[in-house]
Amino acid sequence: NIMKILNLKNLDDISSPYIFNGIYKRHQCKKKKDNKIYSKEILDKYCNYPNIRFLQDNISLQTQFKFDIRYDTLNNRIIVPWYDKKGNLVGITGRYNFNDLGNNPKWKAIENFPKGNFLYGIYENQKEIEKSDYVIIGESEKFVMQLDSYGYHNALALGNCTITDTQARIIKSLPVNKIILALDEGVNIEHLLAQCNKLKGGIFNNSKEIYCIFDNNNEIIPKGSKGSPSDYGKENFEILLNKHCFRKEK
Repeated sequence: NIMKILNLKNLDDISSPYIFNGIYKRHQCKKKKDNKIYSKEILDKYCNYPNIRFLQDNISLQTQFKFDIRYDTLNNRIIVPWYDKKGNLVGITGRYNFNDLGNNPKWKAIENFPKGNFLYGIYENQKEIEKSDYVIIGESEKFVMQLDSYGYHNALALGNCTITDTQARIIKSLPVNKIILALDEGVNIEHLLAQCNKLKGGIFNNSKEIYCIFDNNNEIIPKGSKGSPSDYGKENFEILLNKHCFRKEK
């Protein structure tokens, strides 16, 4: 029980922290974000081959082909498509493939879309999720692809550290009995447990078991690193899964 491990007595007053006193969240709630389906022909302008940067970051060539990773030779960017559950192309993100970014963001949306309405990997991994009977939820596209390379084909990503209402409904509707939340280092325990709470109750009220990975002693993930549980190789991920995965009690 994670409450006993971390000496927490009461979760009733726990709320999720928001940056800039919640200004972004309030703005986000006011603006209705519509989903858009893009023609897959958009991807034809990008080269259909894998890249060394991802390979060096524990993402295999096989996984890169599975997730339809492309390359933008004009702008030197790695192209990562997002698909919905039916396989529709709903957005594209790009990762600059050089170290000195200057004023450029590391990741940039190439075709804008509301990430909070989707889960990365749900199309590619949906059959394996059904077979495995549990799902592992992380933050980034890289998380899903790294786990796929380690042999875990049942991961999904939020695209953020906060679960939206839409994502919560999708996750709760998955045909699994167990959900494991694996957010990046730096997310405090109050926020992590608040996300766990979003996966309970509602129209899909059921007996799903909710777990979360939390390396409270920084055995694997260095403090201040902002590292993902998947960043440190298969062996270390399995240590986190076996030793630092706690059940969220009701």
